[in-house]
Amino acid sequence: MVIGVDIGGSHISAALIDVKSRKIVFGTKQRANVNPHGTVDAIINDWSKVIVQTLSTSQVQEGNNYKIGIALPGPCDYENGIS
Repeated sequence: MVIGVDIGGSHISAALIDVKSRKIVFGTKQRANVNPHGTVDAIINDWSKVIVQTLSTSQVQEGNNYKIGIALPGPCDYENGIS
């Protein structure tokens, strides 16, 4: 399984992906709004909540390692940490 994450300017969506079938695992898709003007900590916290919710929707075994793919829009000011 892979956790697929799509981060937009004001939202985050995530789901577990079955790499063999290349399909979203039913019932694992999560989405939430994110305040684009929030603090770094608030935004990272919002992202983390959605990823944890995604994991909790499936029979994910604690302690296993999972891969994660993240799509993040540009343009990004990497030096200043701004997307």
